[in-house]
This record gives sequence, C-alpha cells and structure tokens, in this order.
Amino acid sequence: MLSSGVWSFLNQVTRVASLAFITIALSRHFGPQRFGSFAFGLAFVRIFSVVAAFGLDRVIVRHMVELPEQRSAILRHAFLLKLLIASSSYVLMVIVCAAGLADRVSLAIVAIAGSALLFQAFDAFDFAFQAEHRFREVFFGRGLAILVSAAIKFAALMAGAPLMVFAALETAEAAFDAVTGVIRHGTTMQQIIDAAGVIEDAGFTVYDDLMHGFGGGYFPPVLGSRSRPAGPLPEMTLEAGMTCVVQPNVITPDQKAGVQVGELVLVTETGFERLHRAERGLFRIG
Repeated sequence: MLSSGVWSFLNQVTRVASLAFITIALSRHFGPQRFGSFAFGLAFVRIFSVVAAFGLDRVIVRHMVELPEQRSAILRHAFLLKLLIASSSYVLMVIVCAAGLADRVSLAIVAIAGSALLFQAFDAFDFAFQAEHRFREVFFGRGLAILVSAAIKFAALMAGAPLMVFAALETAEAAFDAVTGVIRHGTTMQQIIDAAGVIEDAGFTVYDDLMHGFGGGYFPPVLGSRSRPAGPLPEMTLEAGMTCVVQPNVITPDQKAGVQVGELVLVTETGFERLHRAERGLFRIG
C-alpha cells in the first residue's frame, strides 16, 4: 500500500509541477494578449473534458475490482462508451464555440487542442492498471508522458514557435500517447490505426509513416493512417521484444504546417519502454 501511495503521489506532483512550469513559461513568452487567447481556448477544452469524463472513472475501477472475471469485457465496453461520450463532447464543444466566439484564433485553438478529448477513451487501460493496484505502470504511462509533453513545449518556446504550433502539439502528443497506450504483446495493427484516428478527427493528416519496426533497418510493421495508408495492413501482432518507432507527424491538409512527435520504443508484455536517452524536443530549421 505504501508503494502504491508513493507512485500515486509522484504522479500528482509531476502533473502539477509540469503544468505550473509550462504555464509560467508560456505567459512570459507570448505576453498577455496572445497567452490570453491560448488560455481561453484551453479553458474551454478543460470544461468539456469534465463532460467527456462523465464521472465514469471511479465507477469503472470499482466494477473491475468487484468483477475481476469480467475485467476484459468491462475494459472493452468502457473504452467504447468513453469514446462515444468524448466524440459527442468534442462536437458539442466546437458547436458552442463556433456560435459564441468571434475570435478566430481562440476558435482554432479550441478545435485543434480539443481533439485531445477523443483520447480520453484510452483512460480505460489506465483504470485497468488501477484496479490491479499497478500504480507504477500508471505513473510511467501518465507521469512520463506529462514530462515529455512539458519538454516538447519548452523546446518549442526556445525555438520561438508561433502560437498555433502549441495547439497542434496538443494533438500530436495525444496521438503519441494513444498509440503507445495500446502497444503491448498481442496488439493488432488495426488497434494501432484506430488509436491514431483522432488525427483525422481533428482535421489533420500525416506526411510520413505513423509507425515502423526498427532493428538496424526499416522493418515491419510499417503503418500509415486512415488518411494516408502505407499499404495493406500487415497480418501480424506486436510481440514482446520488438522495437518500433512511433512518430505521429501531424500536418495540415495543405501541408503548410505540421508537428512530429516520436521515439523508439521496446514492446513488452504489458506495455512499452522508451529507448531514447536524449530528451525529445522541437527544432526549427530555415
């Protein structure tokens, strides 16, 4: 119990400290007016994220604890239910904002950053870990993702990235977290494509392959996305010990702007391990 409490505490500290650091850095970088547009747009997203959660978190965990023999069915139904609610919340949010916002910048930020709501469906896997008291996996799944996200935003600040880049980063980071969230021994190729589908749902596409195997060369599985397939889906599943590059390269349909987030990971029985020693970051060229 003490060990679980420590991991849960570390998760909360990581979340709060990273959010505070990035918020202060963004406000100093953009100034009051531009940061106000960014913060206003994200505030709308946060409001509707509560709607998308629908109060199901504790209910799902409790059912998994009380009915361990039905855990797989509960996980599947929870994922589909949260995906349906999150999709409805996103559509409602865009409609409300389009009707009430005259600021096009704030509206664009809401539409782009709000696509992260669709990834809340993958919280169902996190609930399964909580039900099994595997809080270390919860920390590595959430805490490390938060730290990586903060590092990317800080790198974008240092590179002088424009405001809309940070909105696009919300989608790219969420896509990376969703894809790696389903990576484990036995994952099918369709599950990976489905996880990345929110890229298209947010109005984006990809320029390069979404994922490919790696081990001294470019190996299967080579996967594209719904809008840019890389060919027929390989008839295979992920196996423990495989190494893969996950690289959501989110771009606008006109190919005038985009963000790529990715790294090399090792597939394990229950998830993945990152193999990069260097921190991820955003580099601007030209």
